[in-house]
Amino acid sequence: VVTLRAEAQRAAISRRGELGGADYVIEVPENWRGGLVVYAHGIQYGPGRGAVGSPPIAEHIIDSGHAWIASGYGTREYRPHVGVRDLLALREHFVKEIGQPCWSIIYGQSMGGHIVVASLELHPGIYQGGFAECGLVDGISIADYLLAYTAAAELISGVPLLDAPDHDTFVRILNERVV
Repeated sequence: VVTLRAEAQRAAISRRGELGGADYVIEVPENWRGGLVVYAHGIQYGPGRGAVGSPPIAEHIIDSGHAWIASGYGTREYRPHVGVRDLLALREHFVKEIGQPCWSIIYGQSMGGHIVVASLELHPGIYQGGFAECGLVDGISIADYLLAYTAAAELISGVPLLDAPDHDTFVRILNERVV
């Protein structure tokens, strides 16, 4: 039997903060019905920790009387294990600060889809369901595919794509060679 501590909660809650090196957002409507959507955003490029984004269906979640949370993750690039860790910590923080939800669904896009699948596999029982929208769920094989595709493009075009140390340099090299 799940008890809902949040039933006594009447005021809406909107919190932003930092947890374990990752920025986060917590949104709870004043009519919270007990559901929690944990949002896993996709890949972000560049150095440093990621930026928090809201789910595209945030307004629908709130209007339906459910809460949502999101983390920016402690790092950028393709690091789904960091997203799994940071979202799990944020969910635990939500439980301590707001209350135990009746259910938790994890929802993600792109790399967030990989985070969804990994979270469901690695932490059974935490989430009652998941939705991977356009999810990269191949794991390391997607990296192998992208590397092979880039190597083939480099061989065919003669553009030194694999020498690019980061995404911005890759785009610059590619655009300099386009006629």
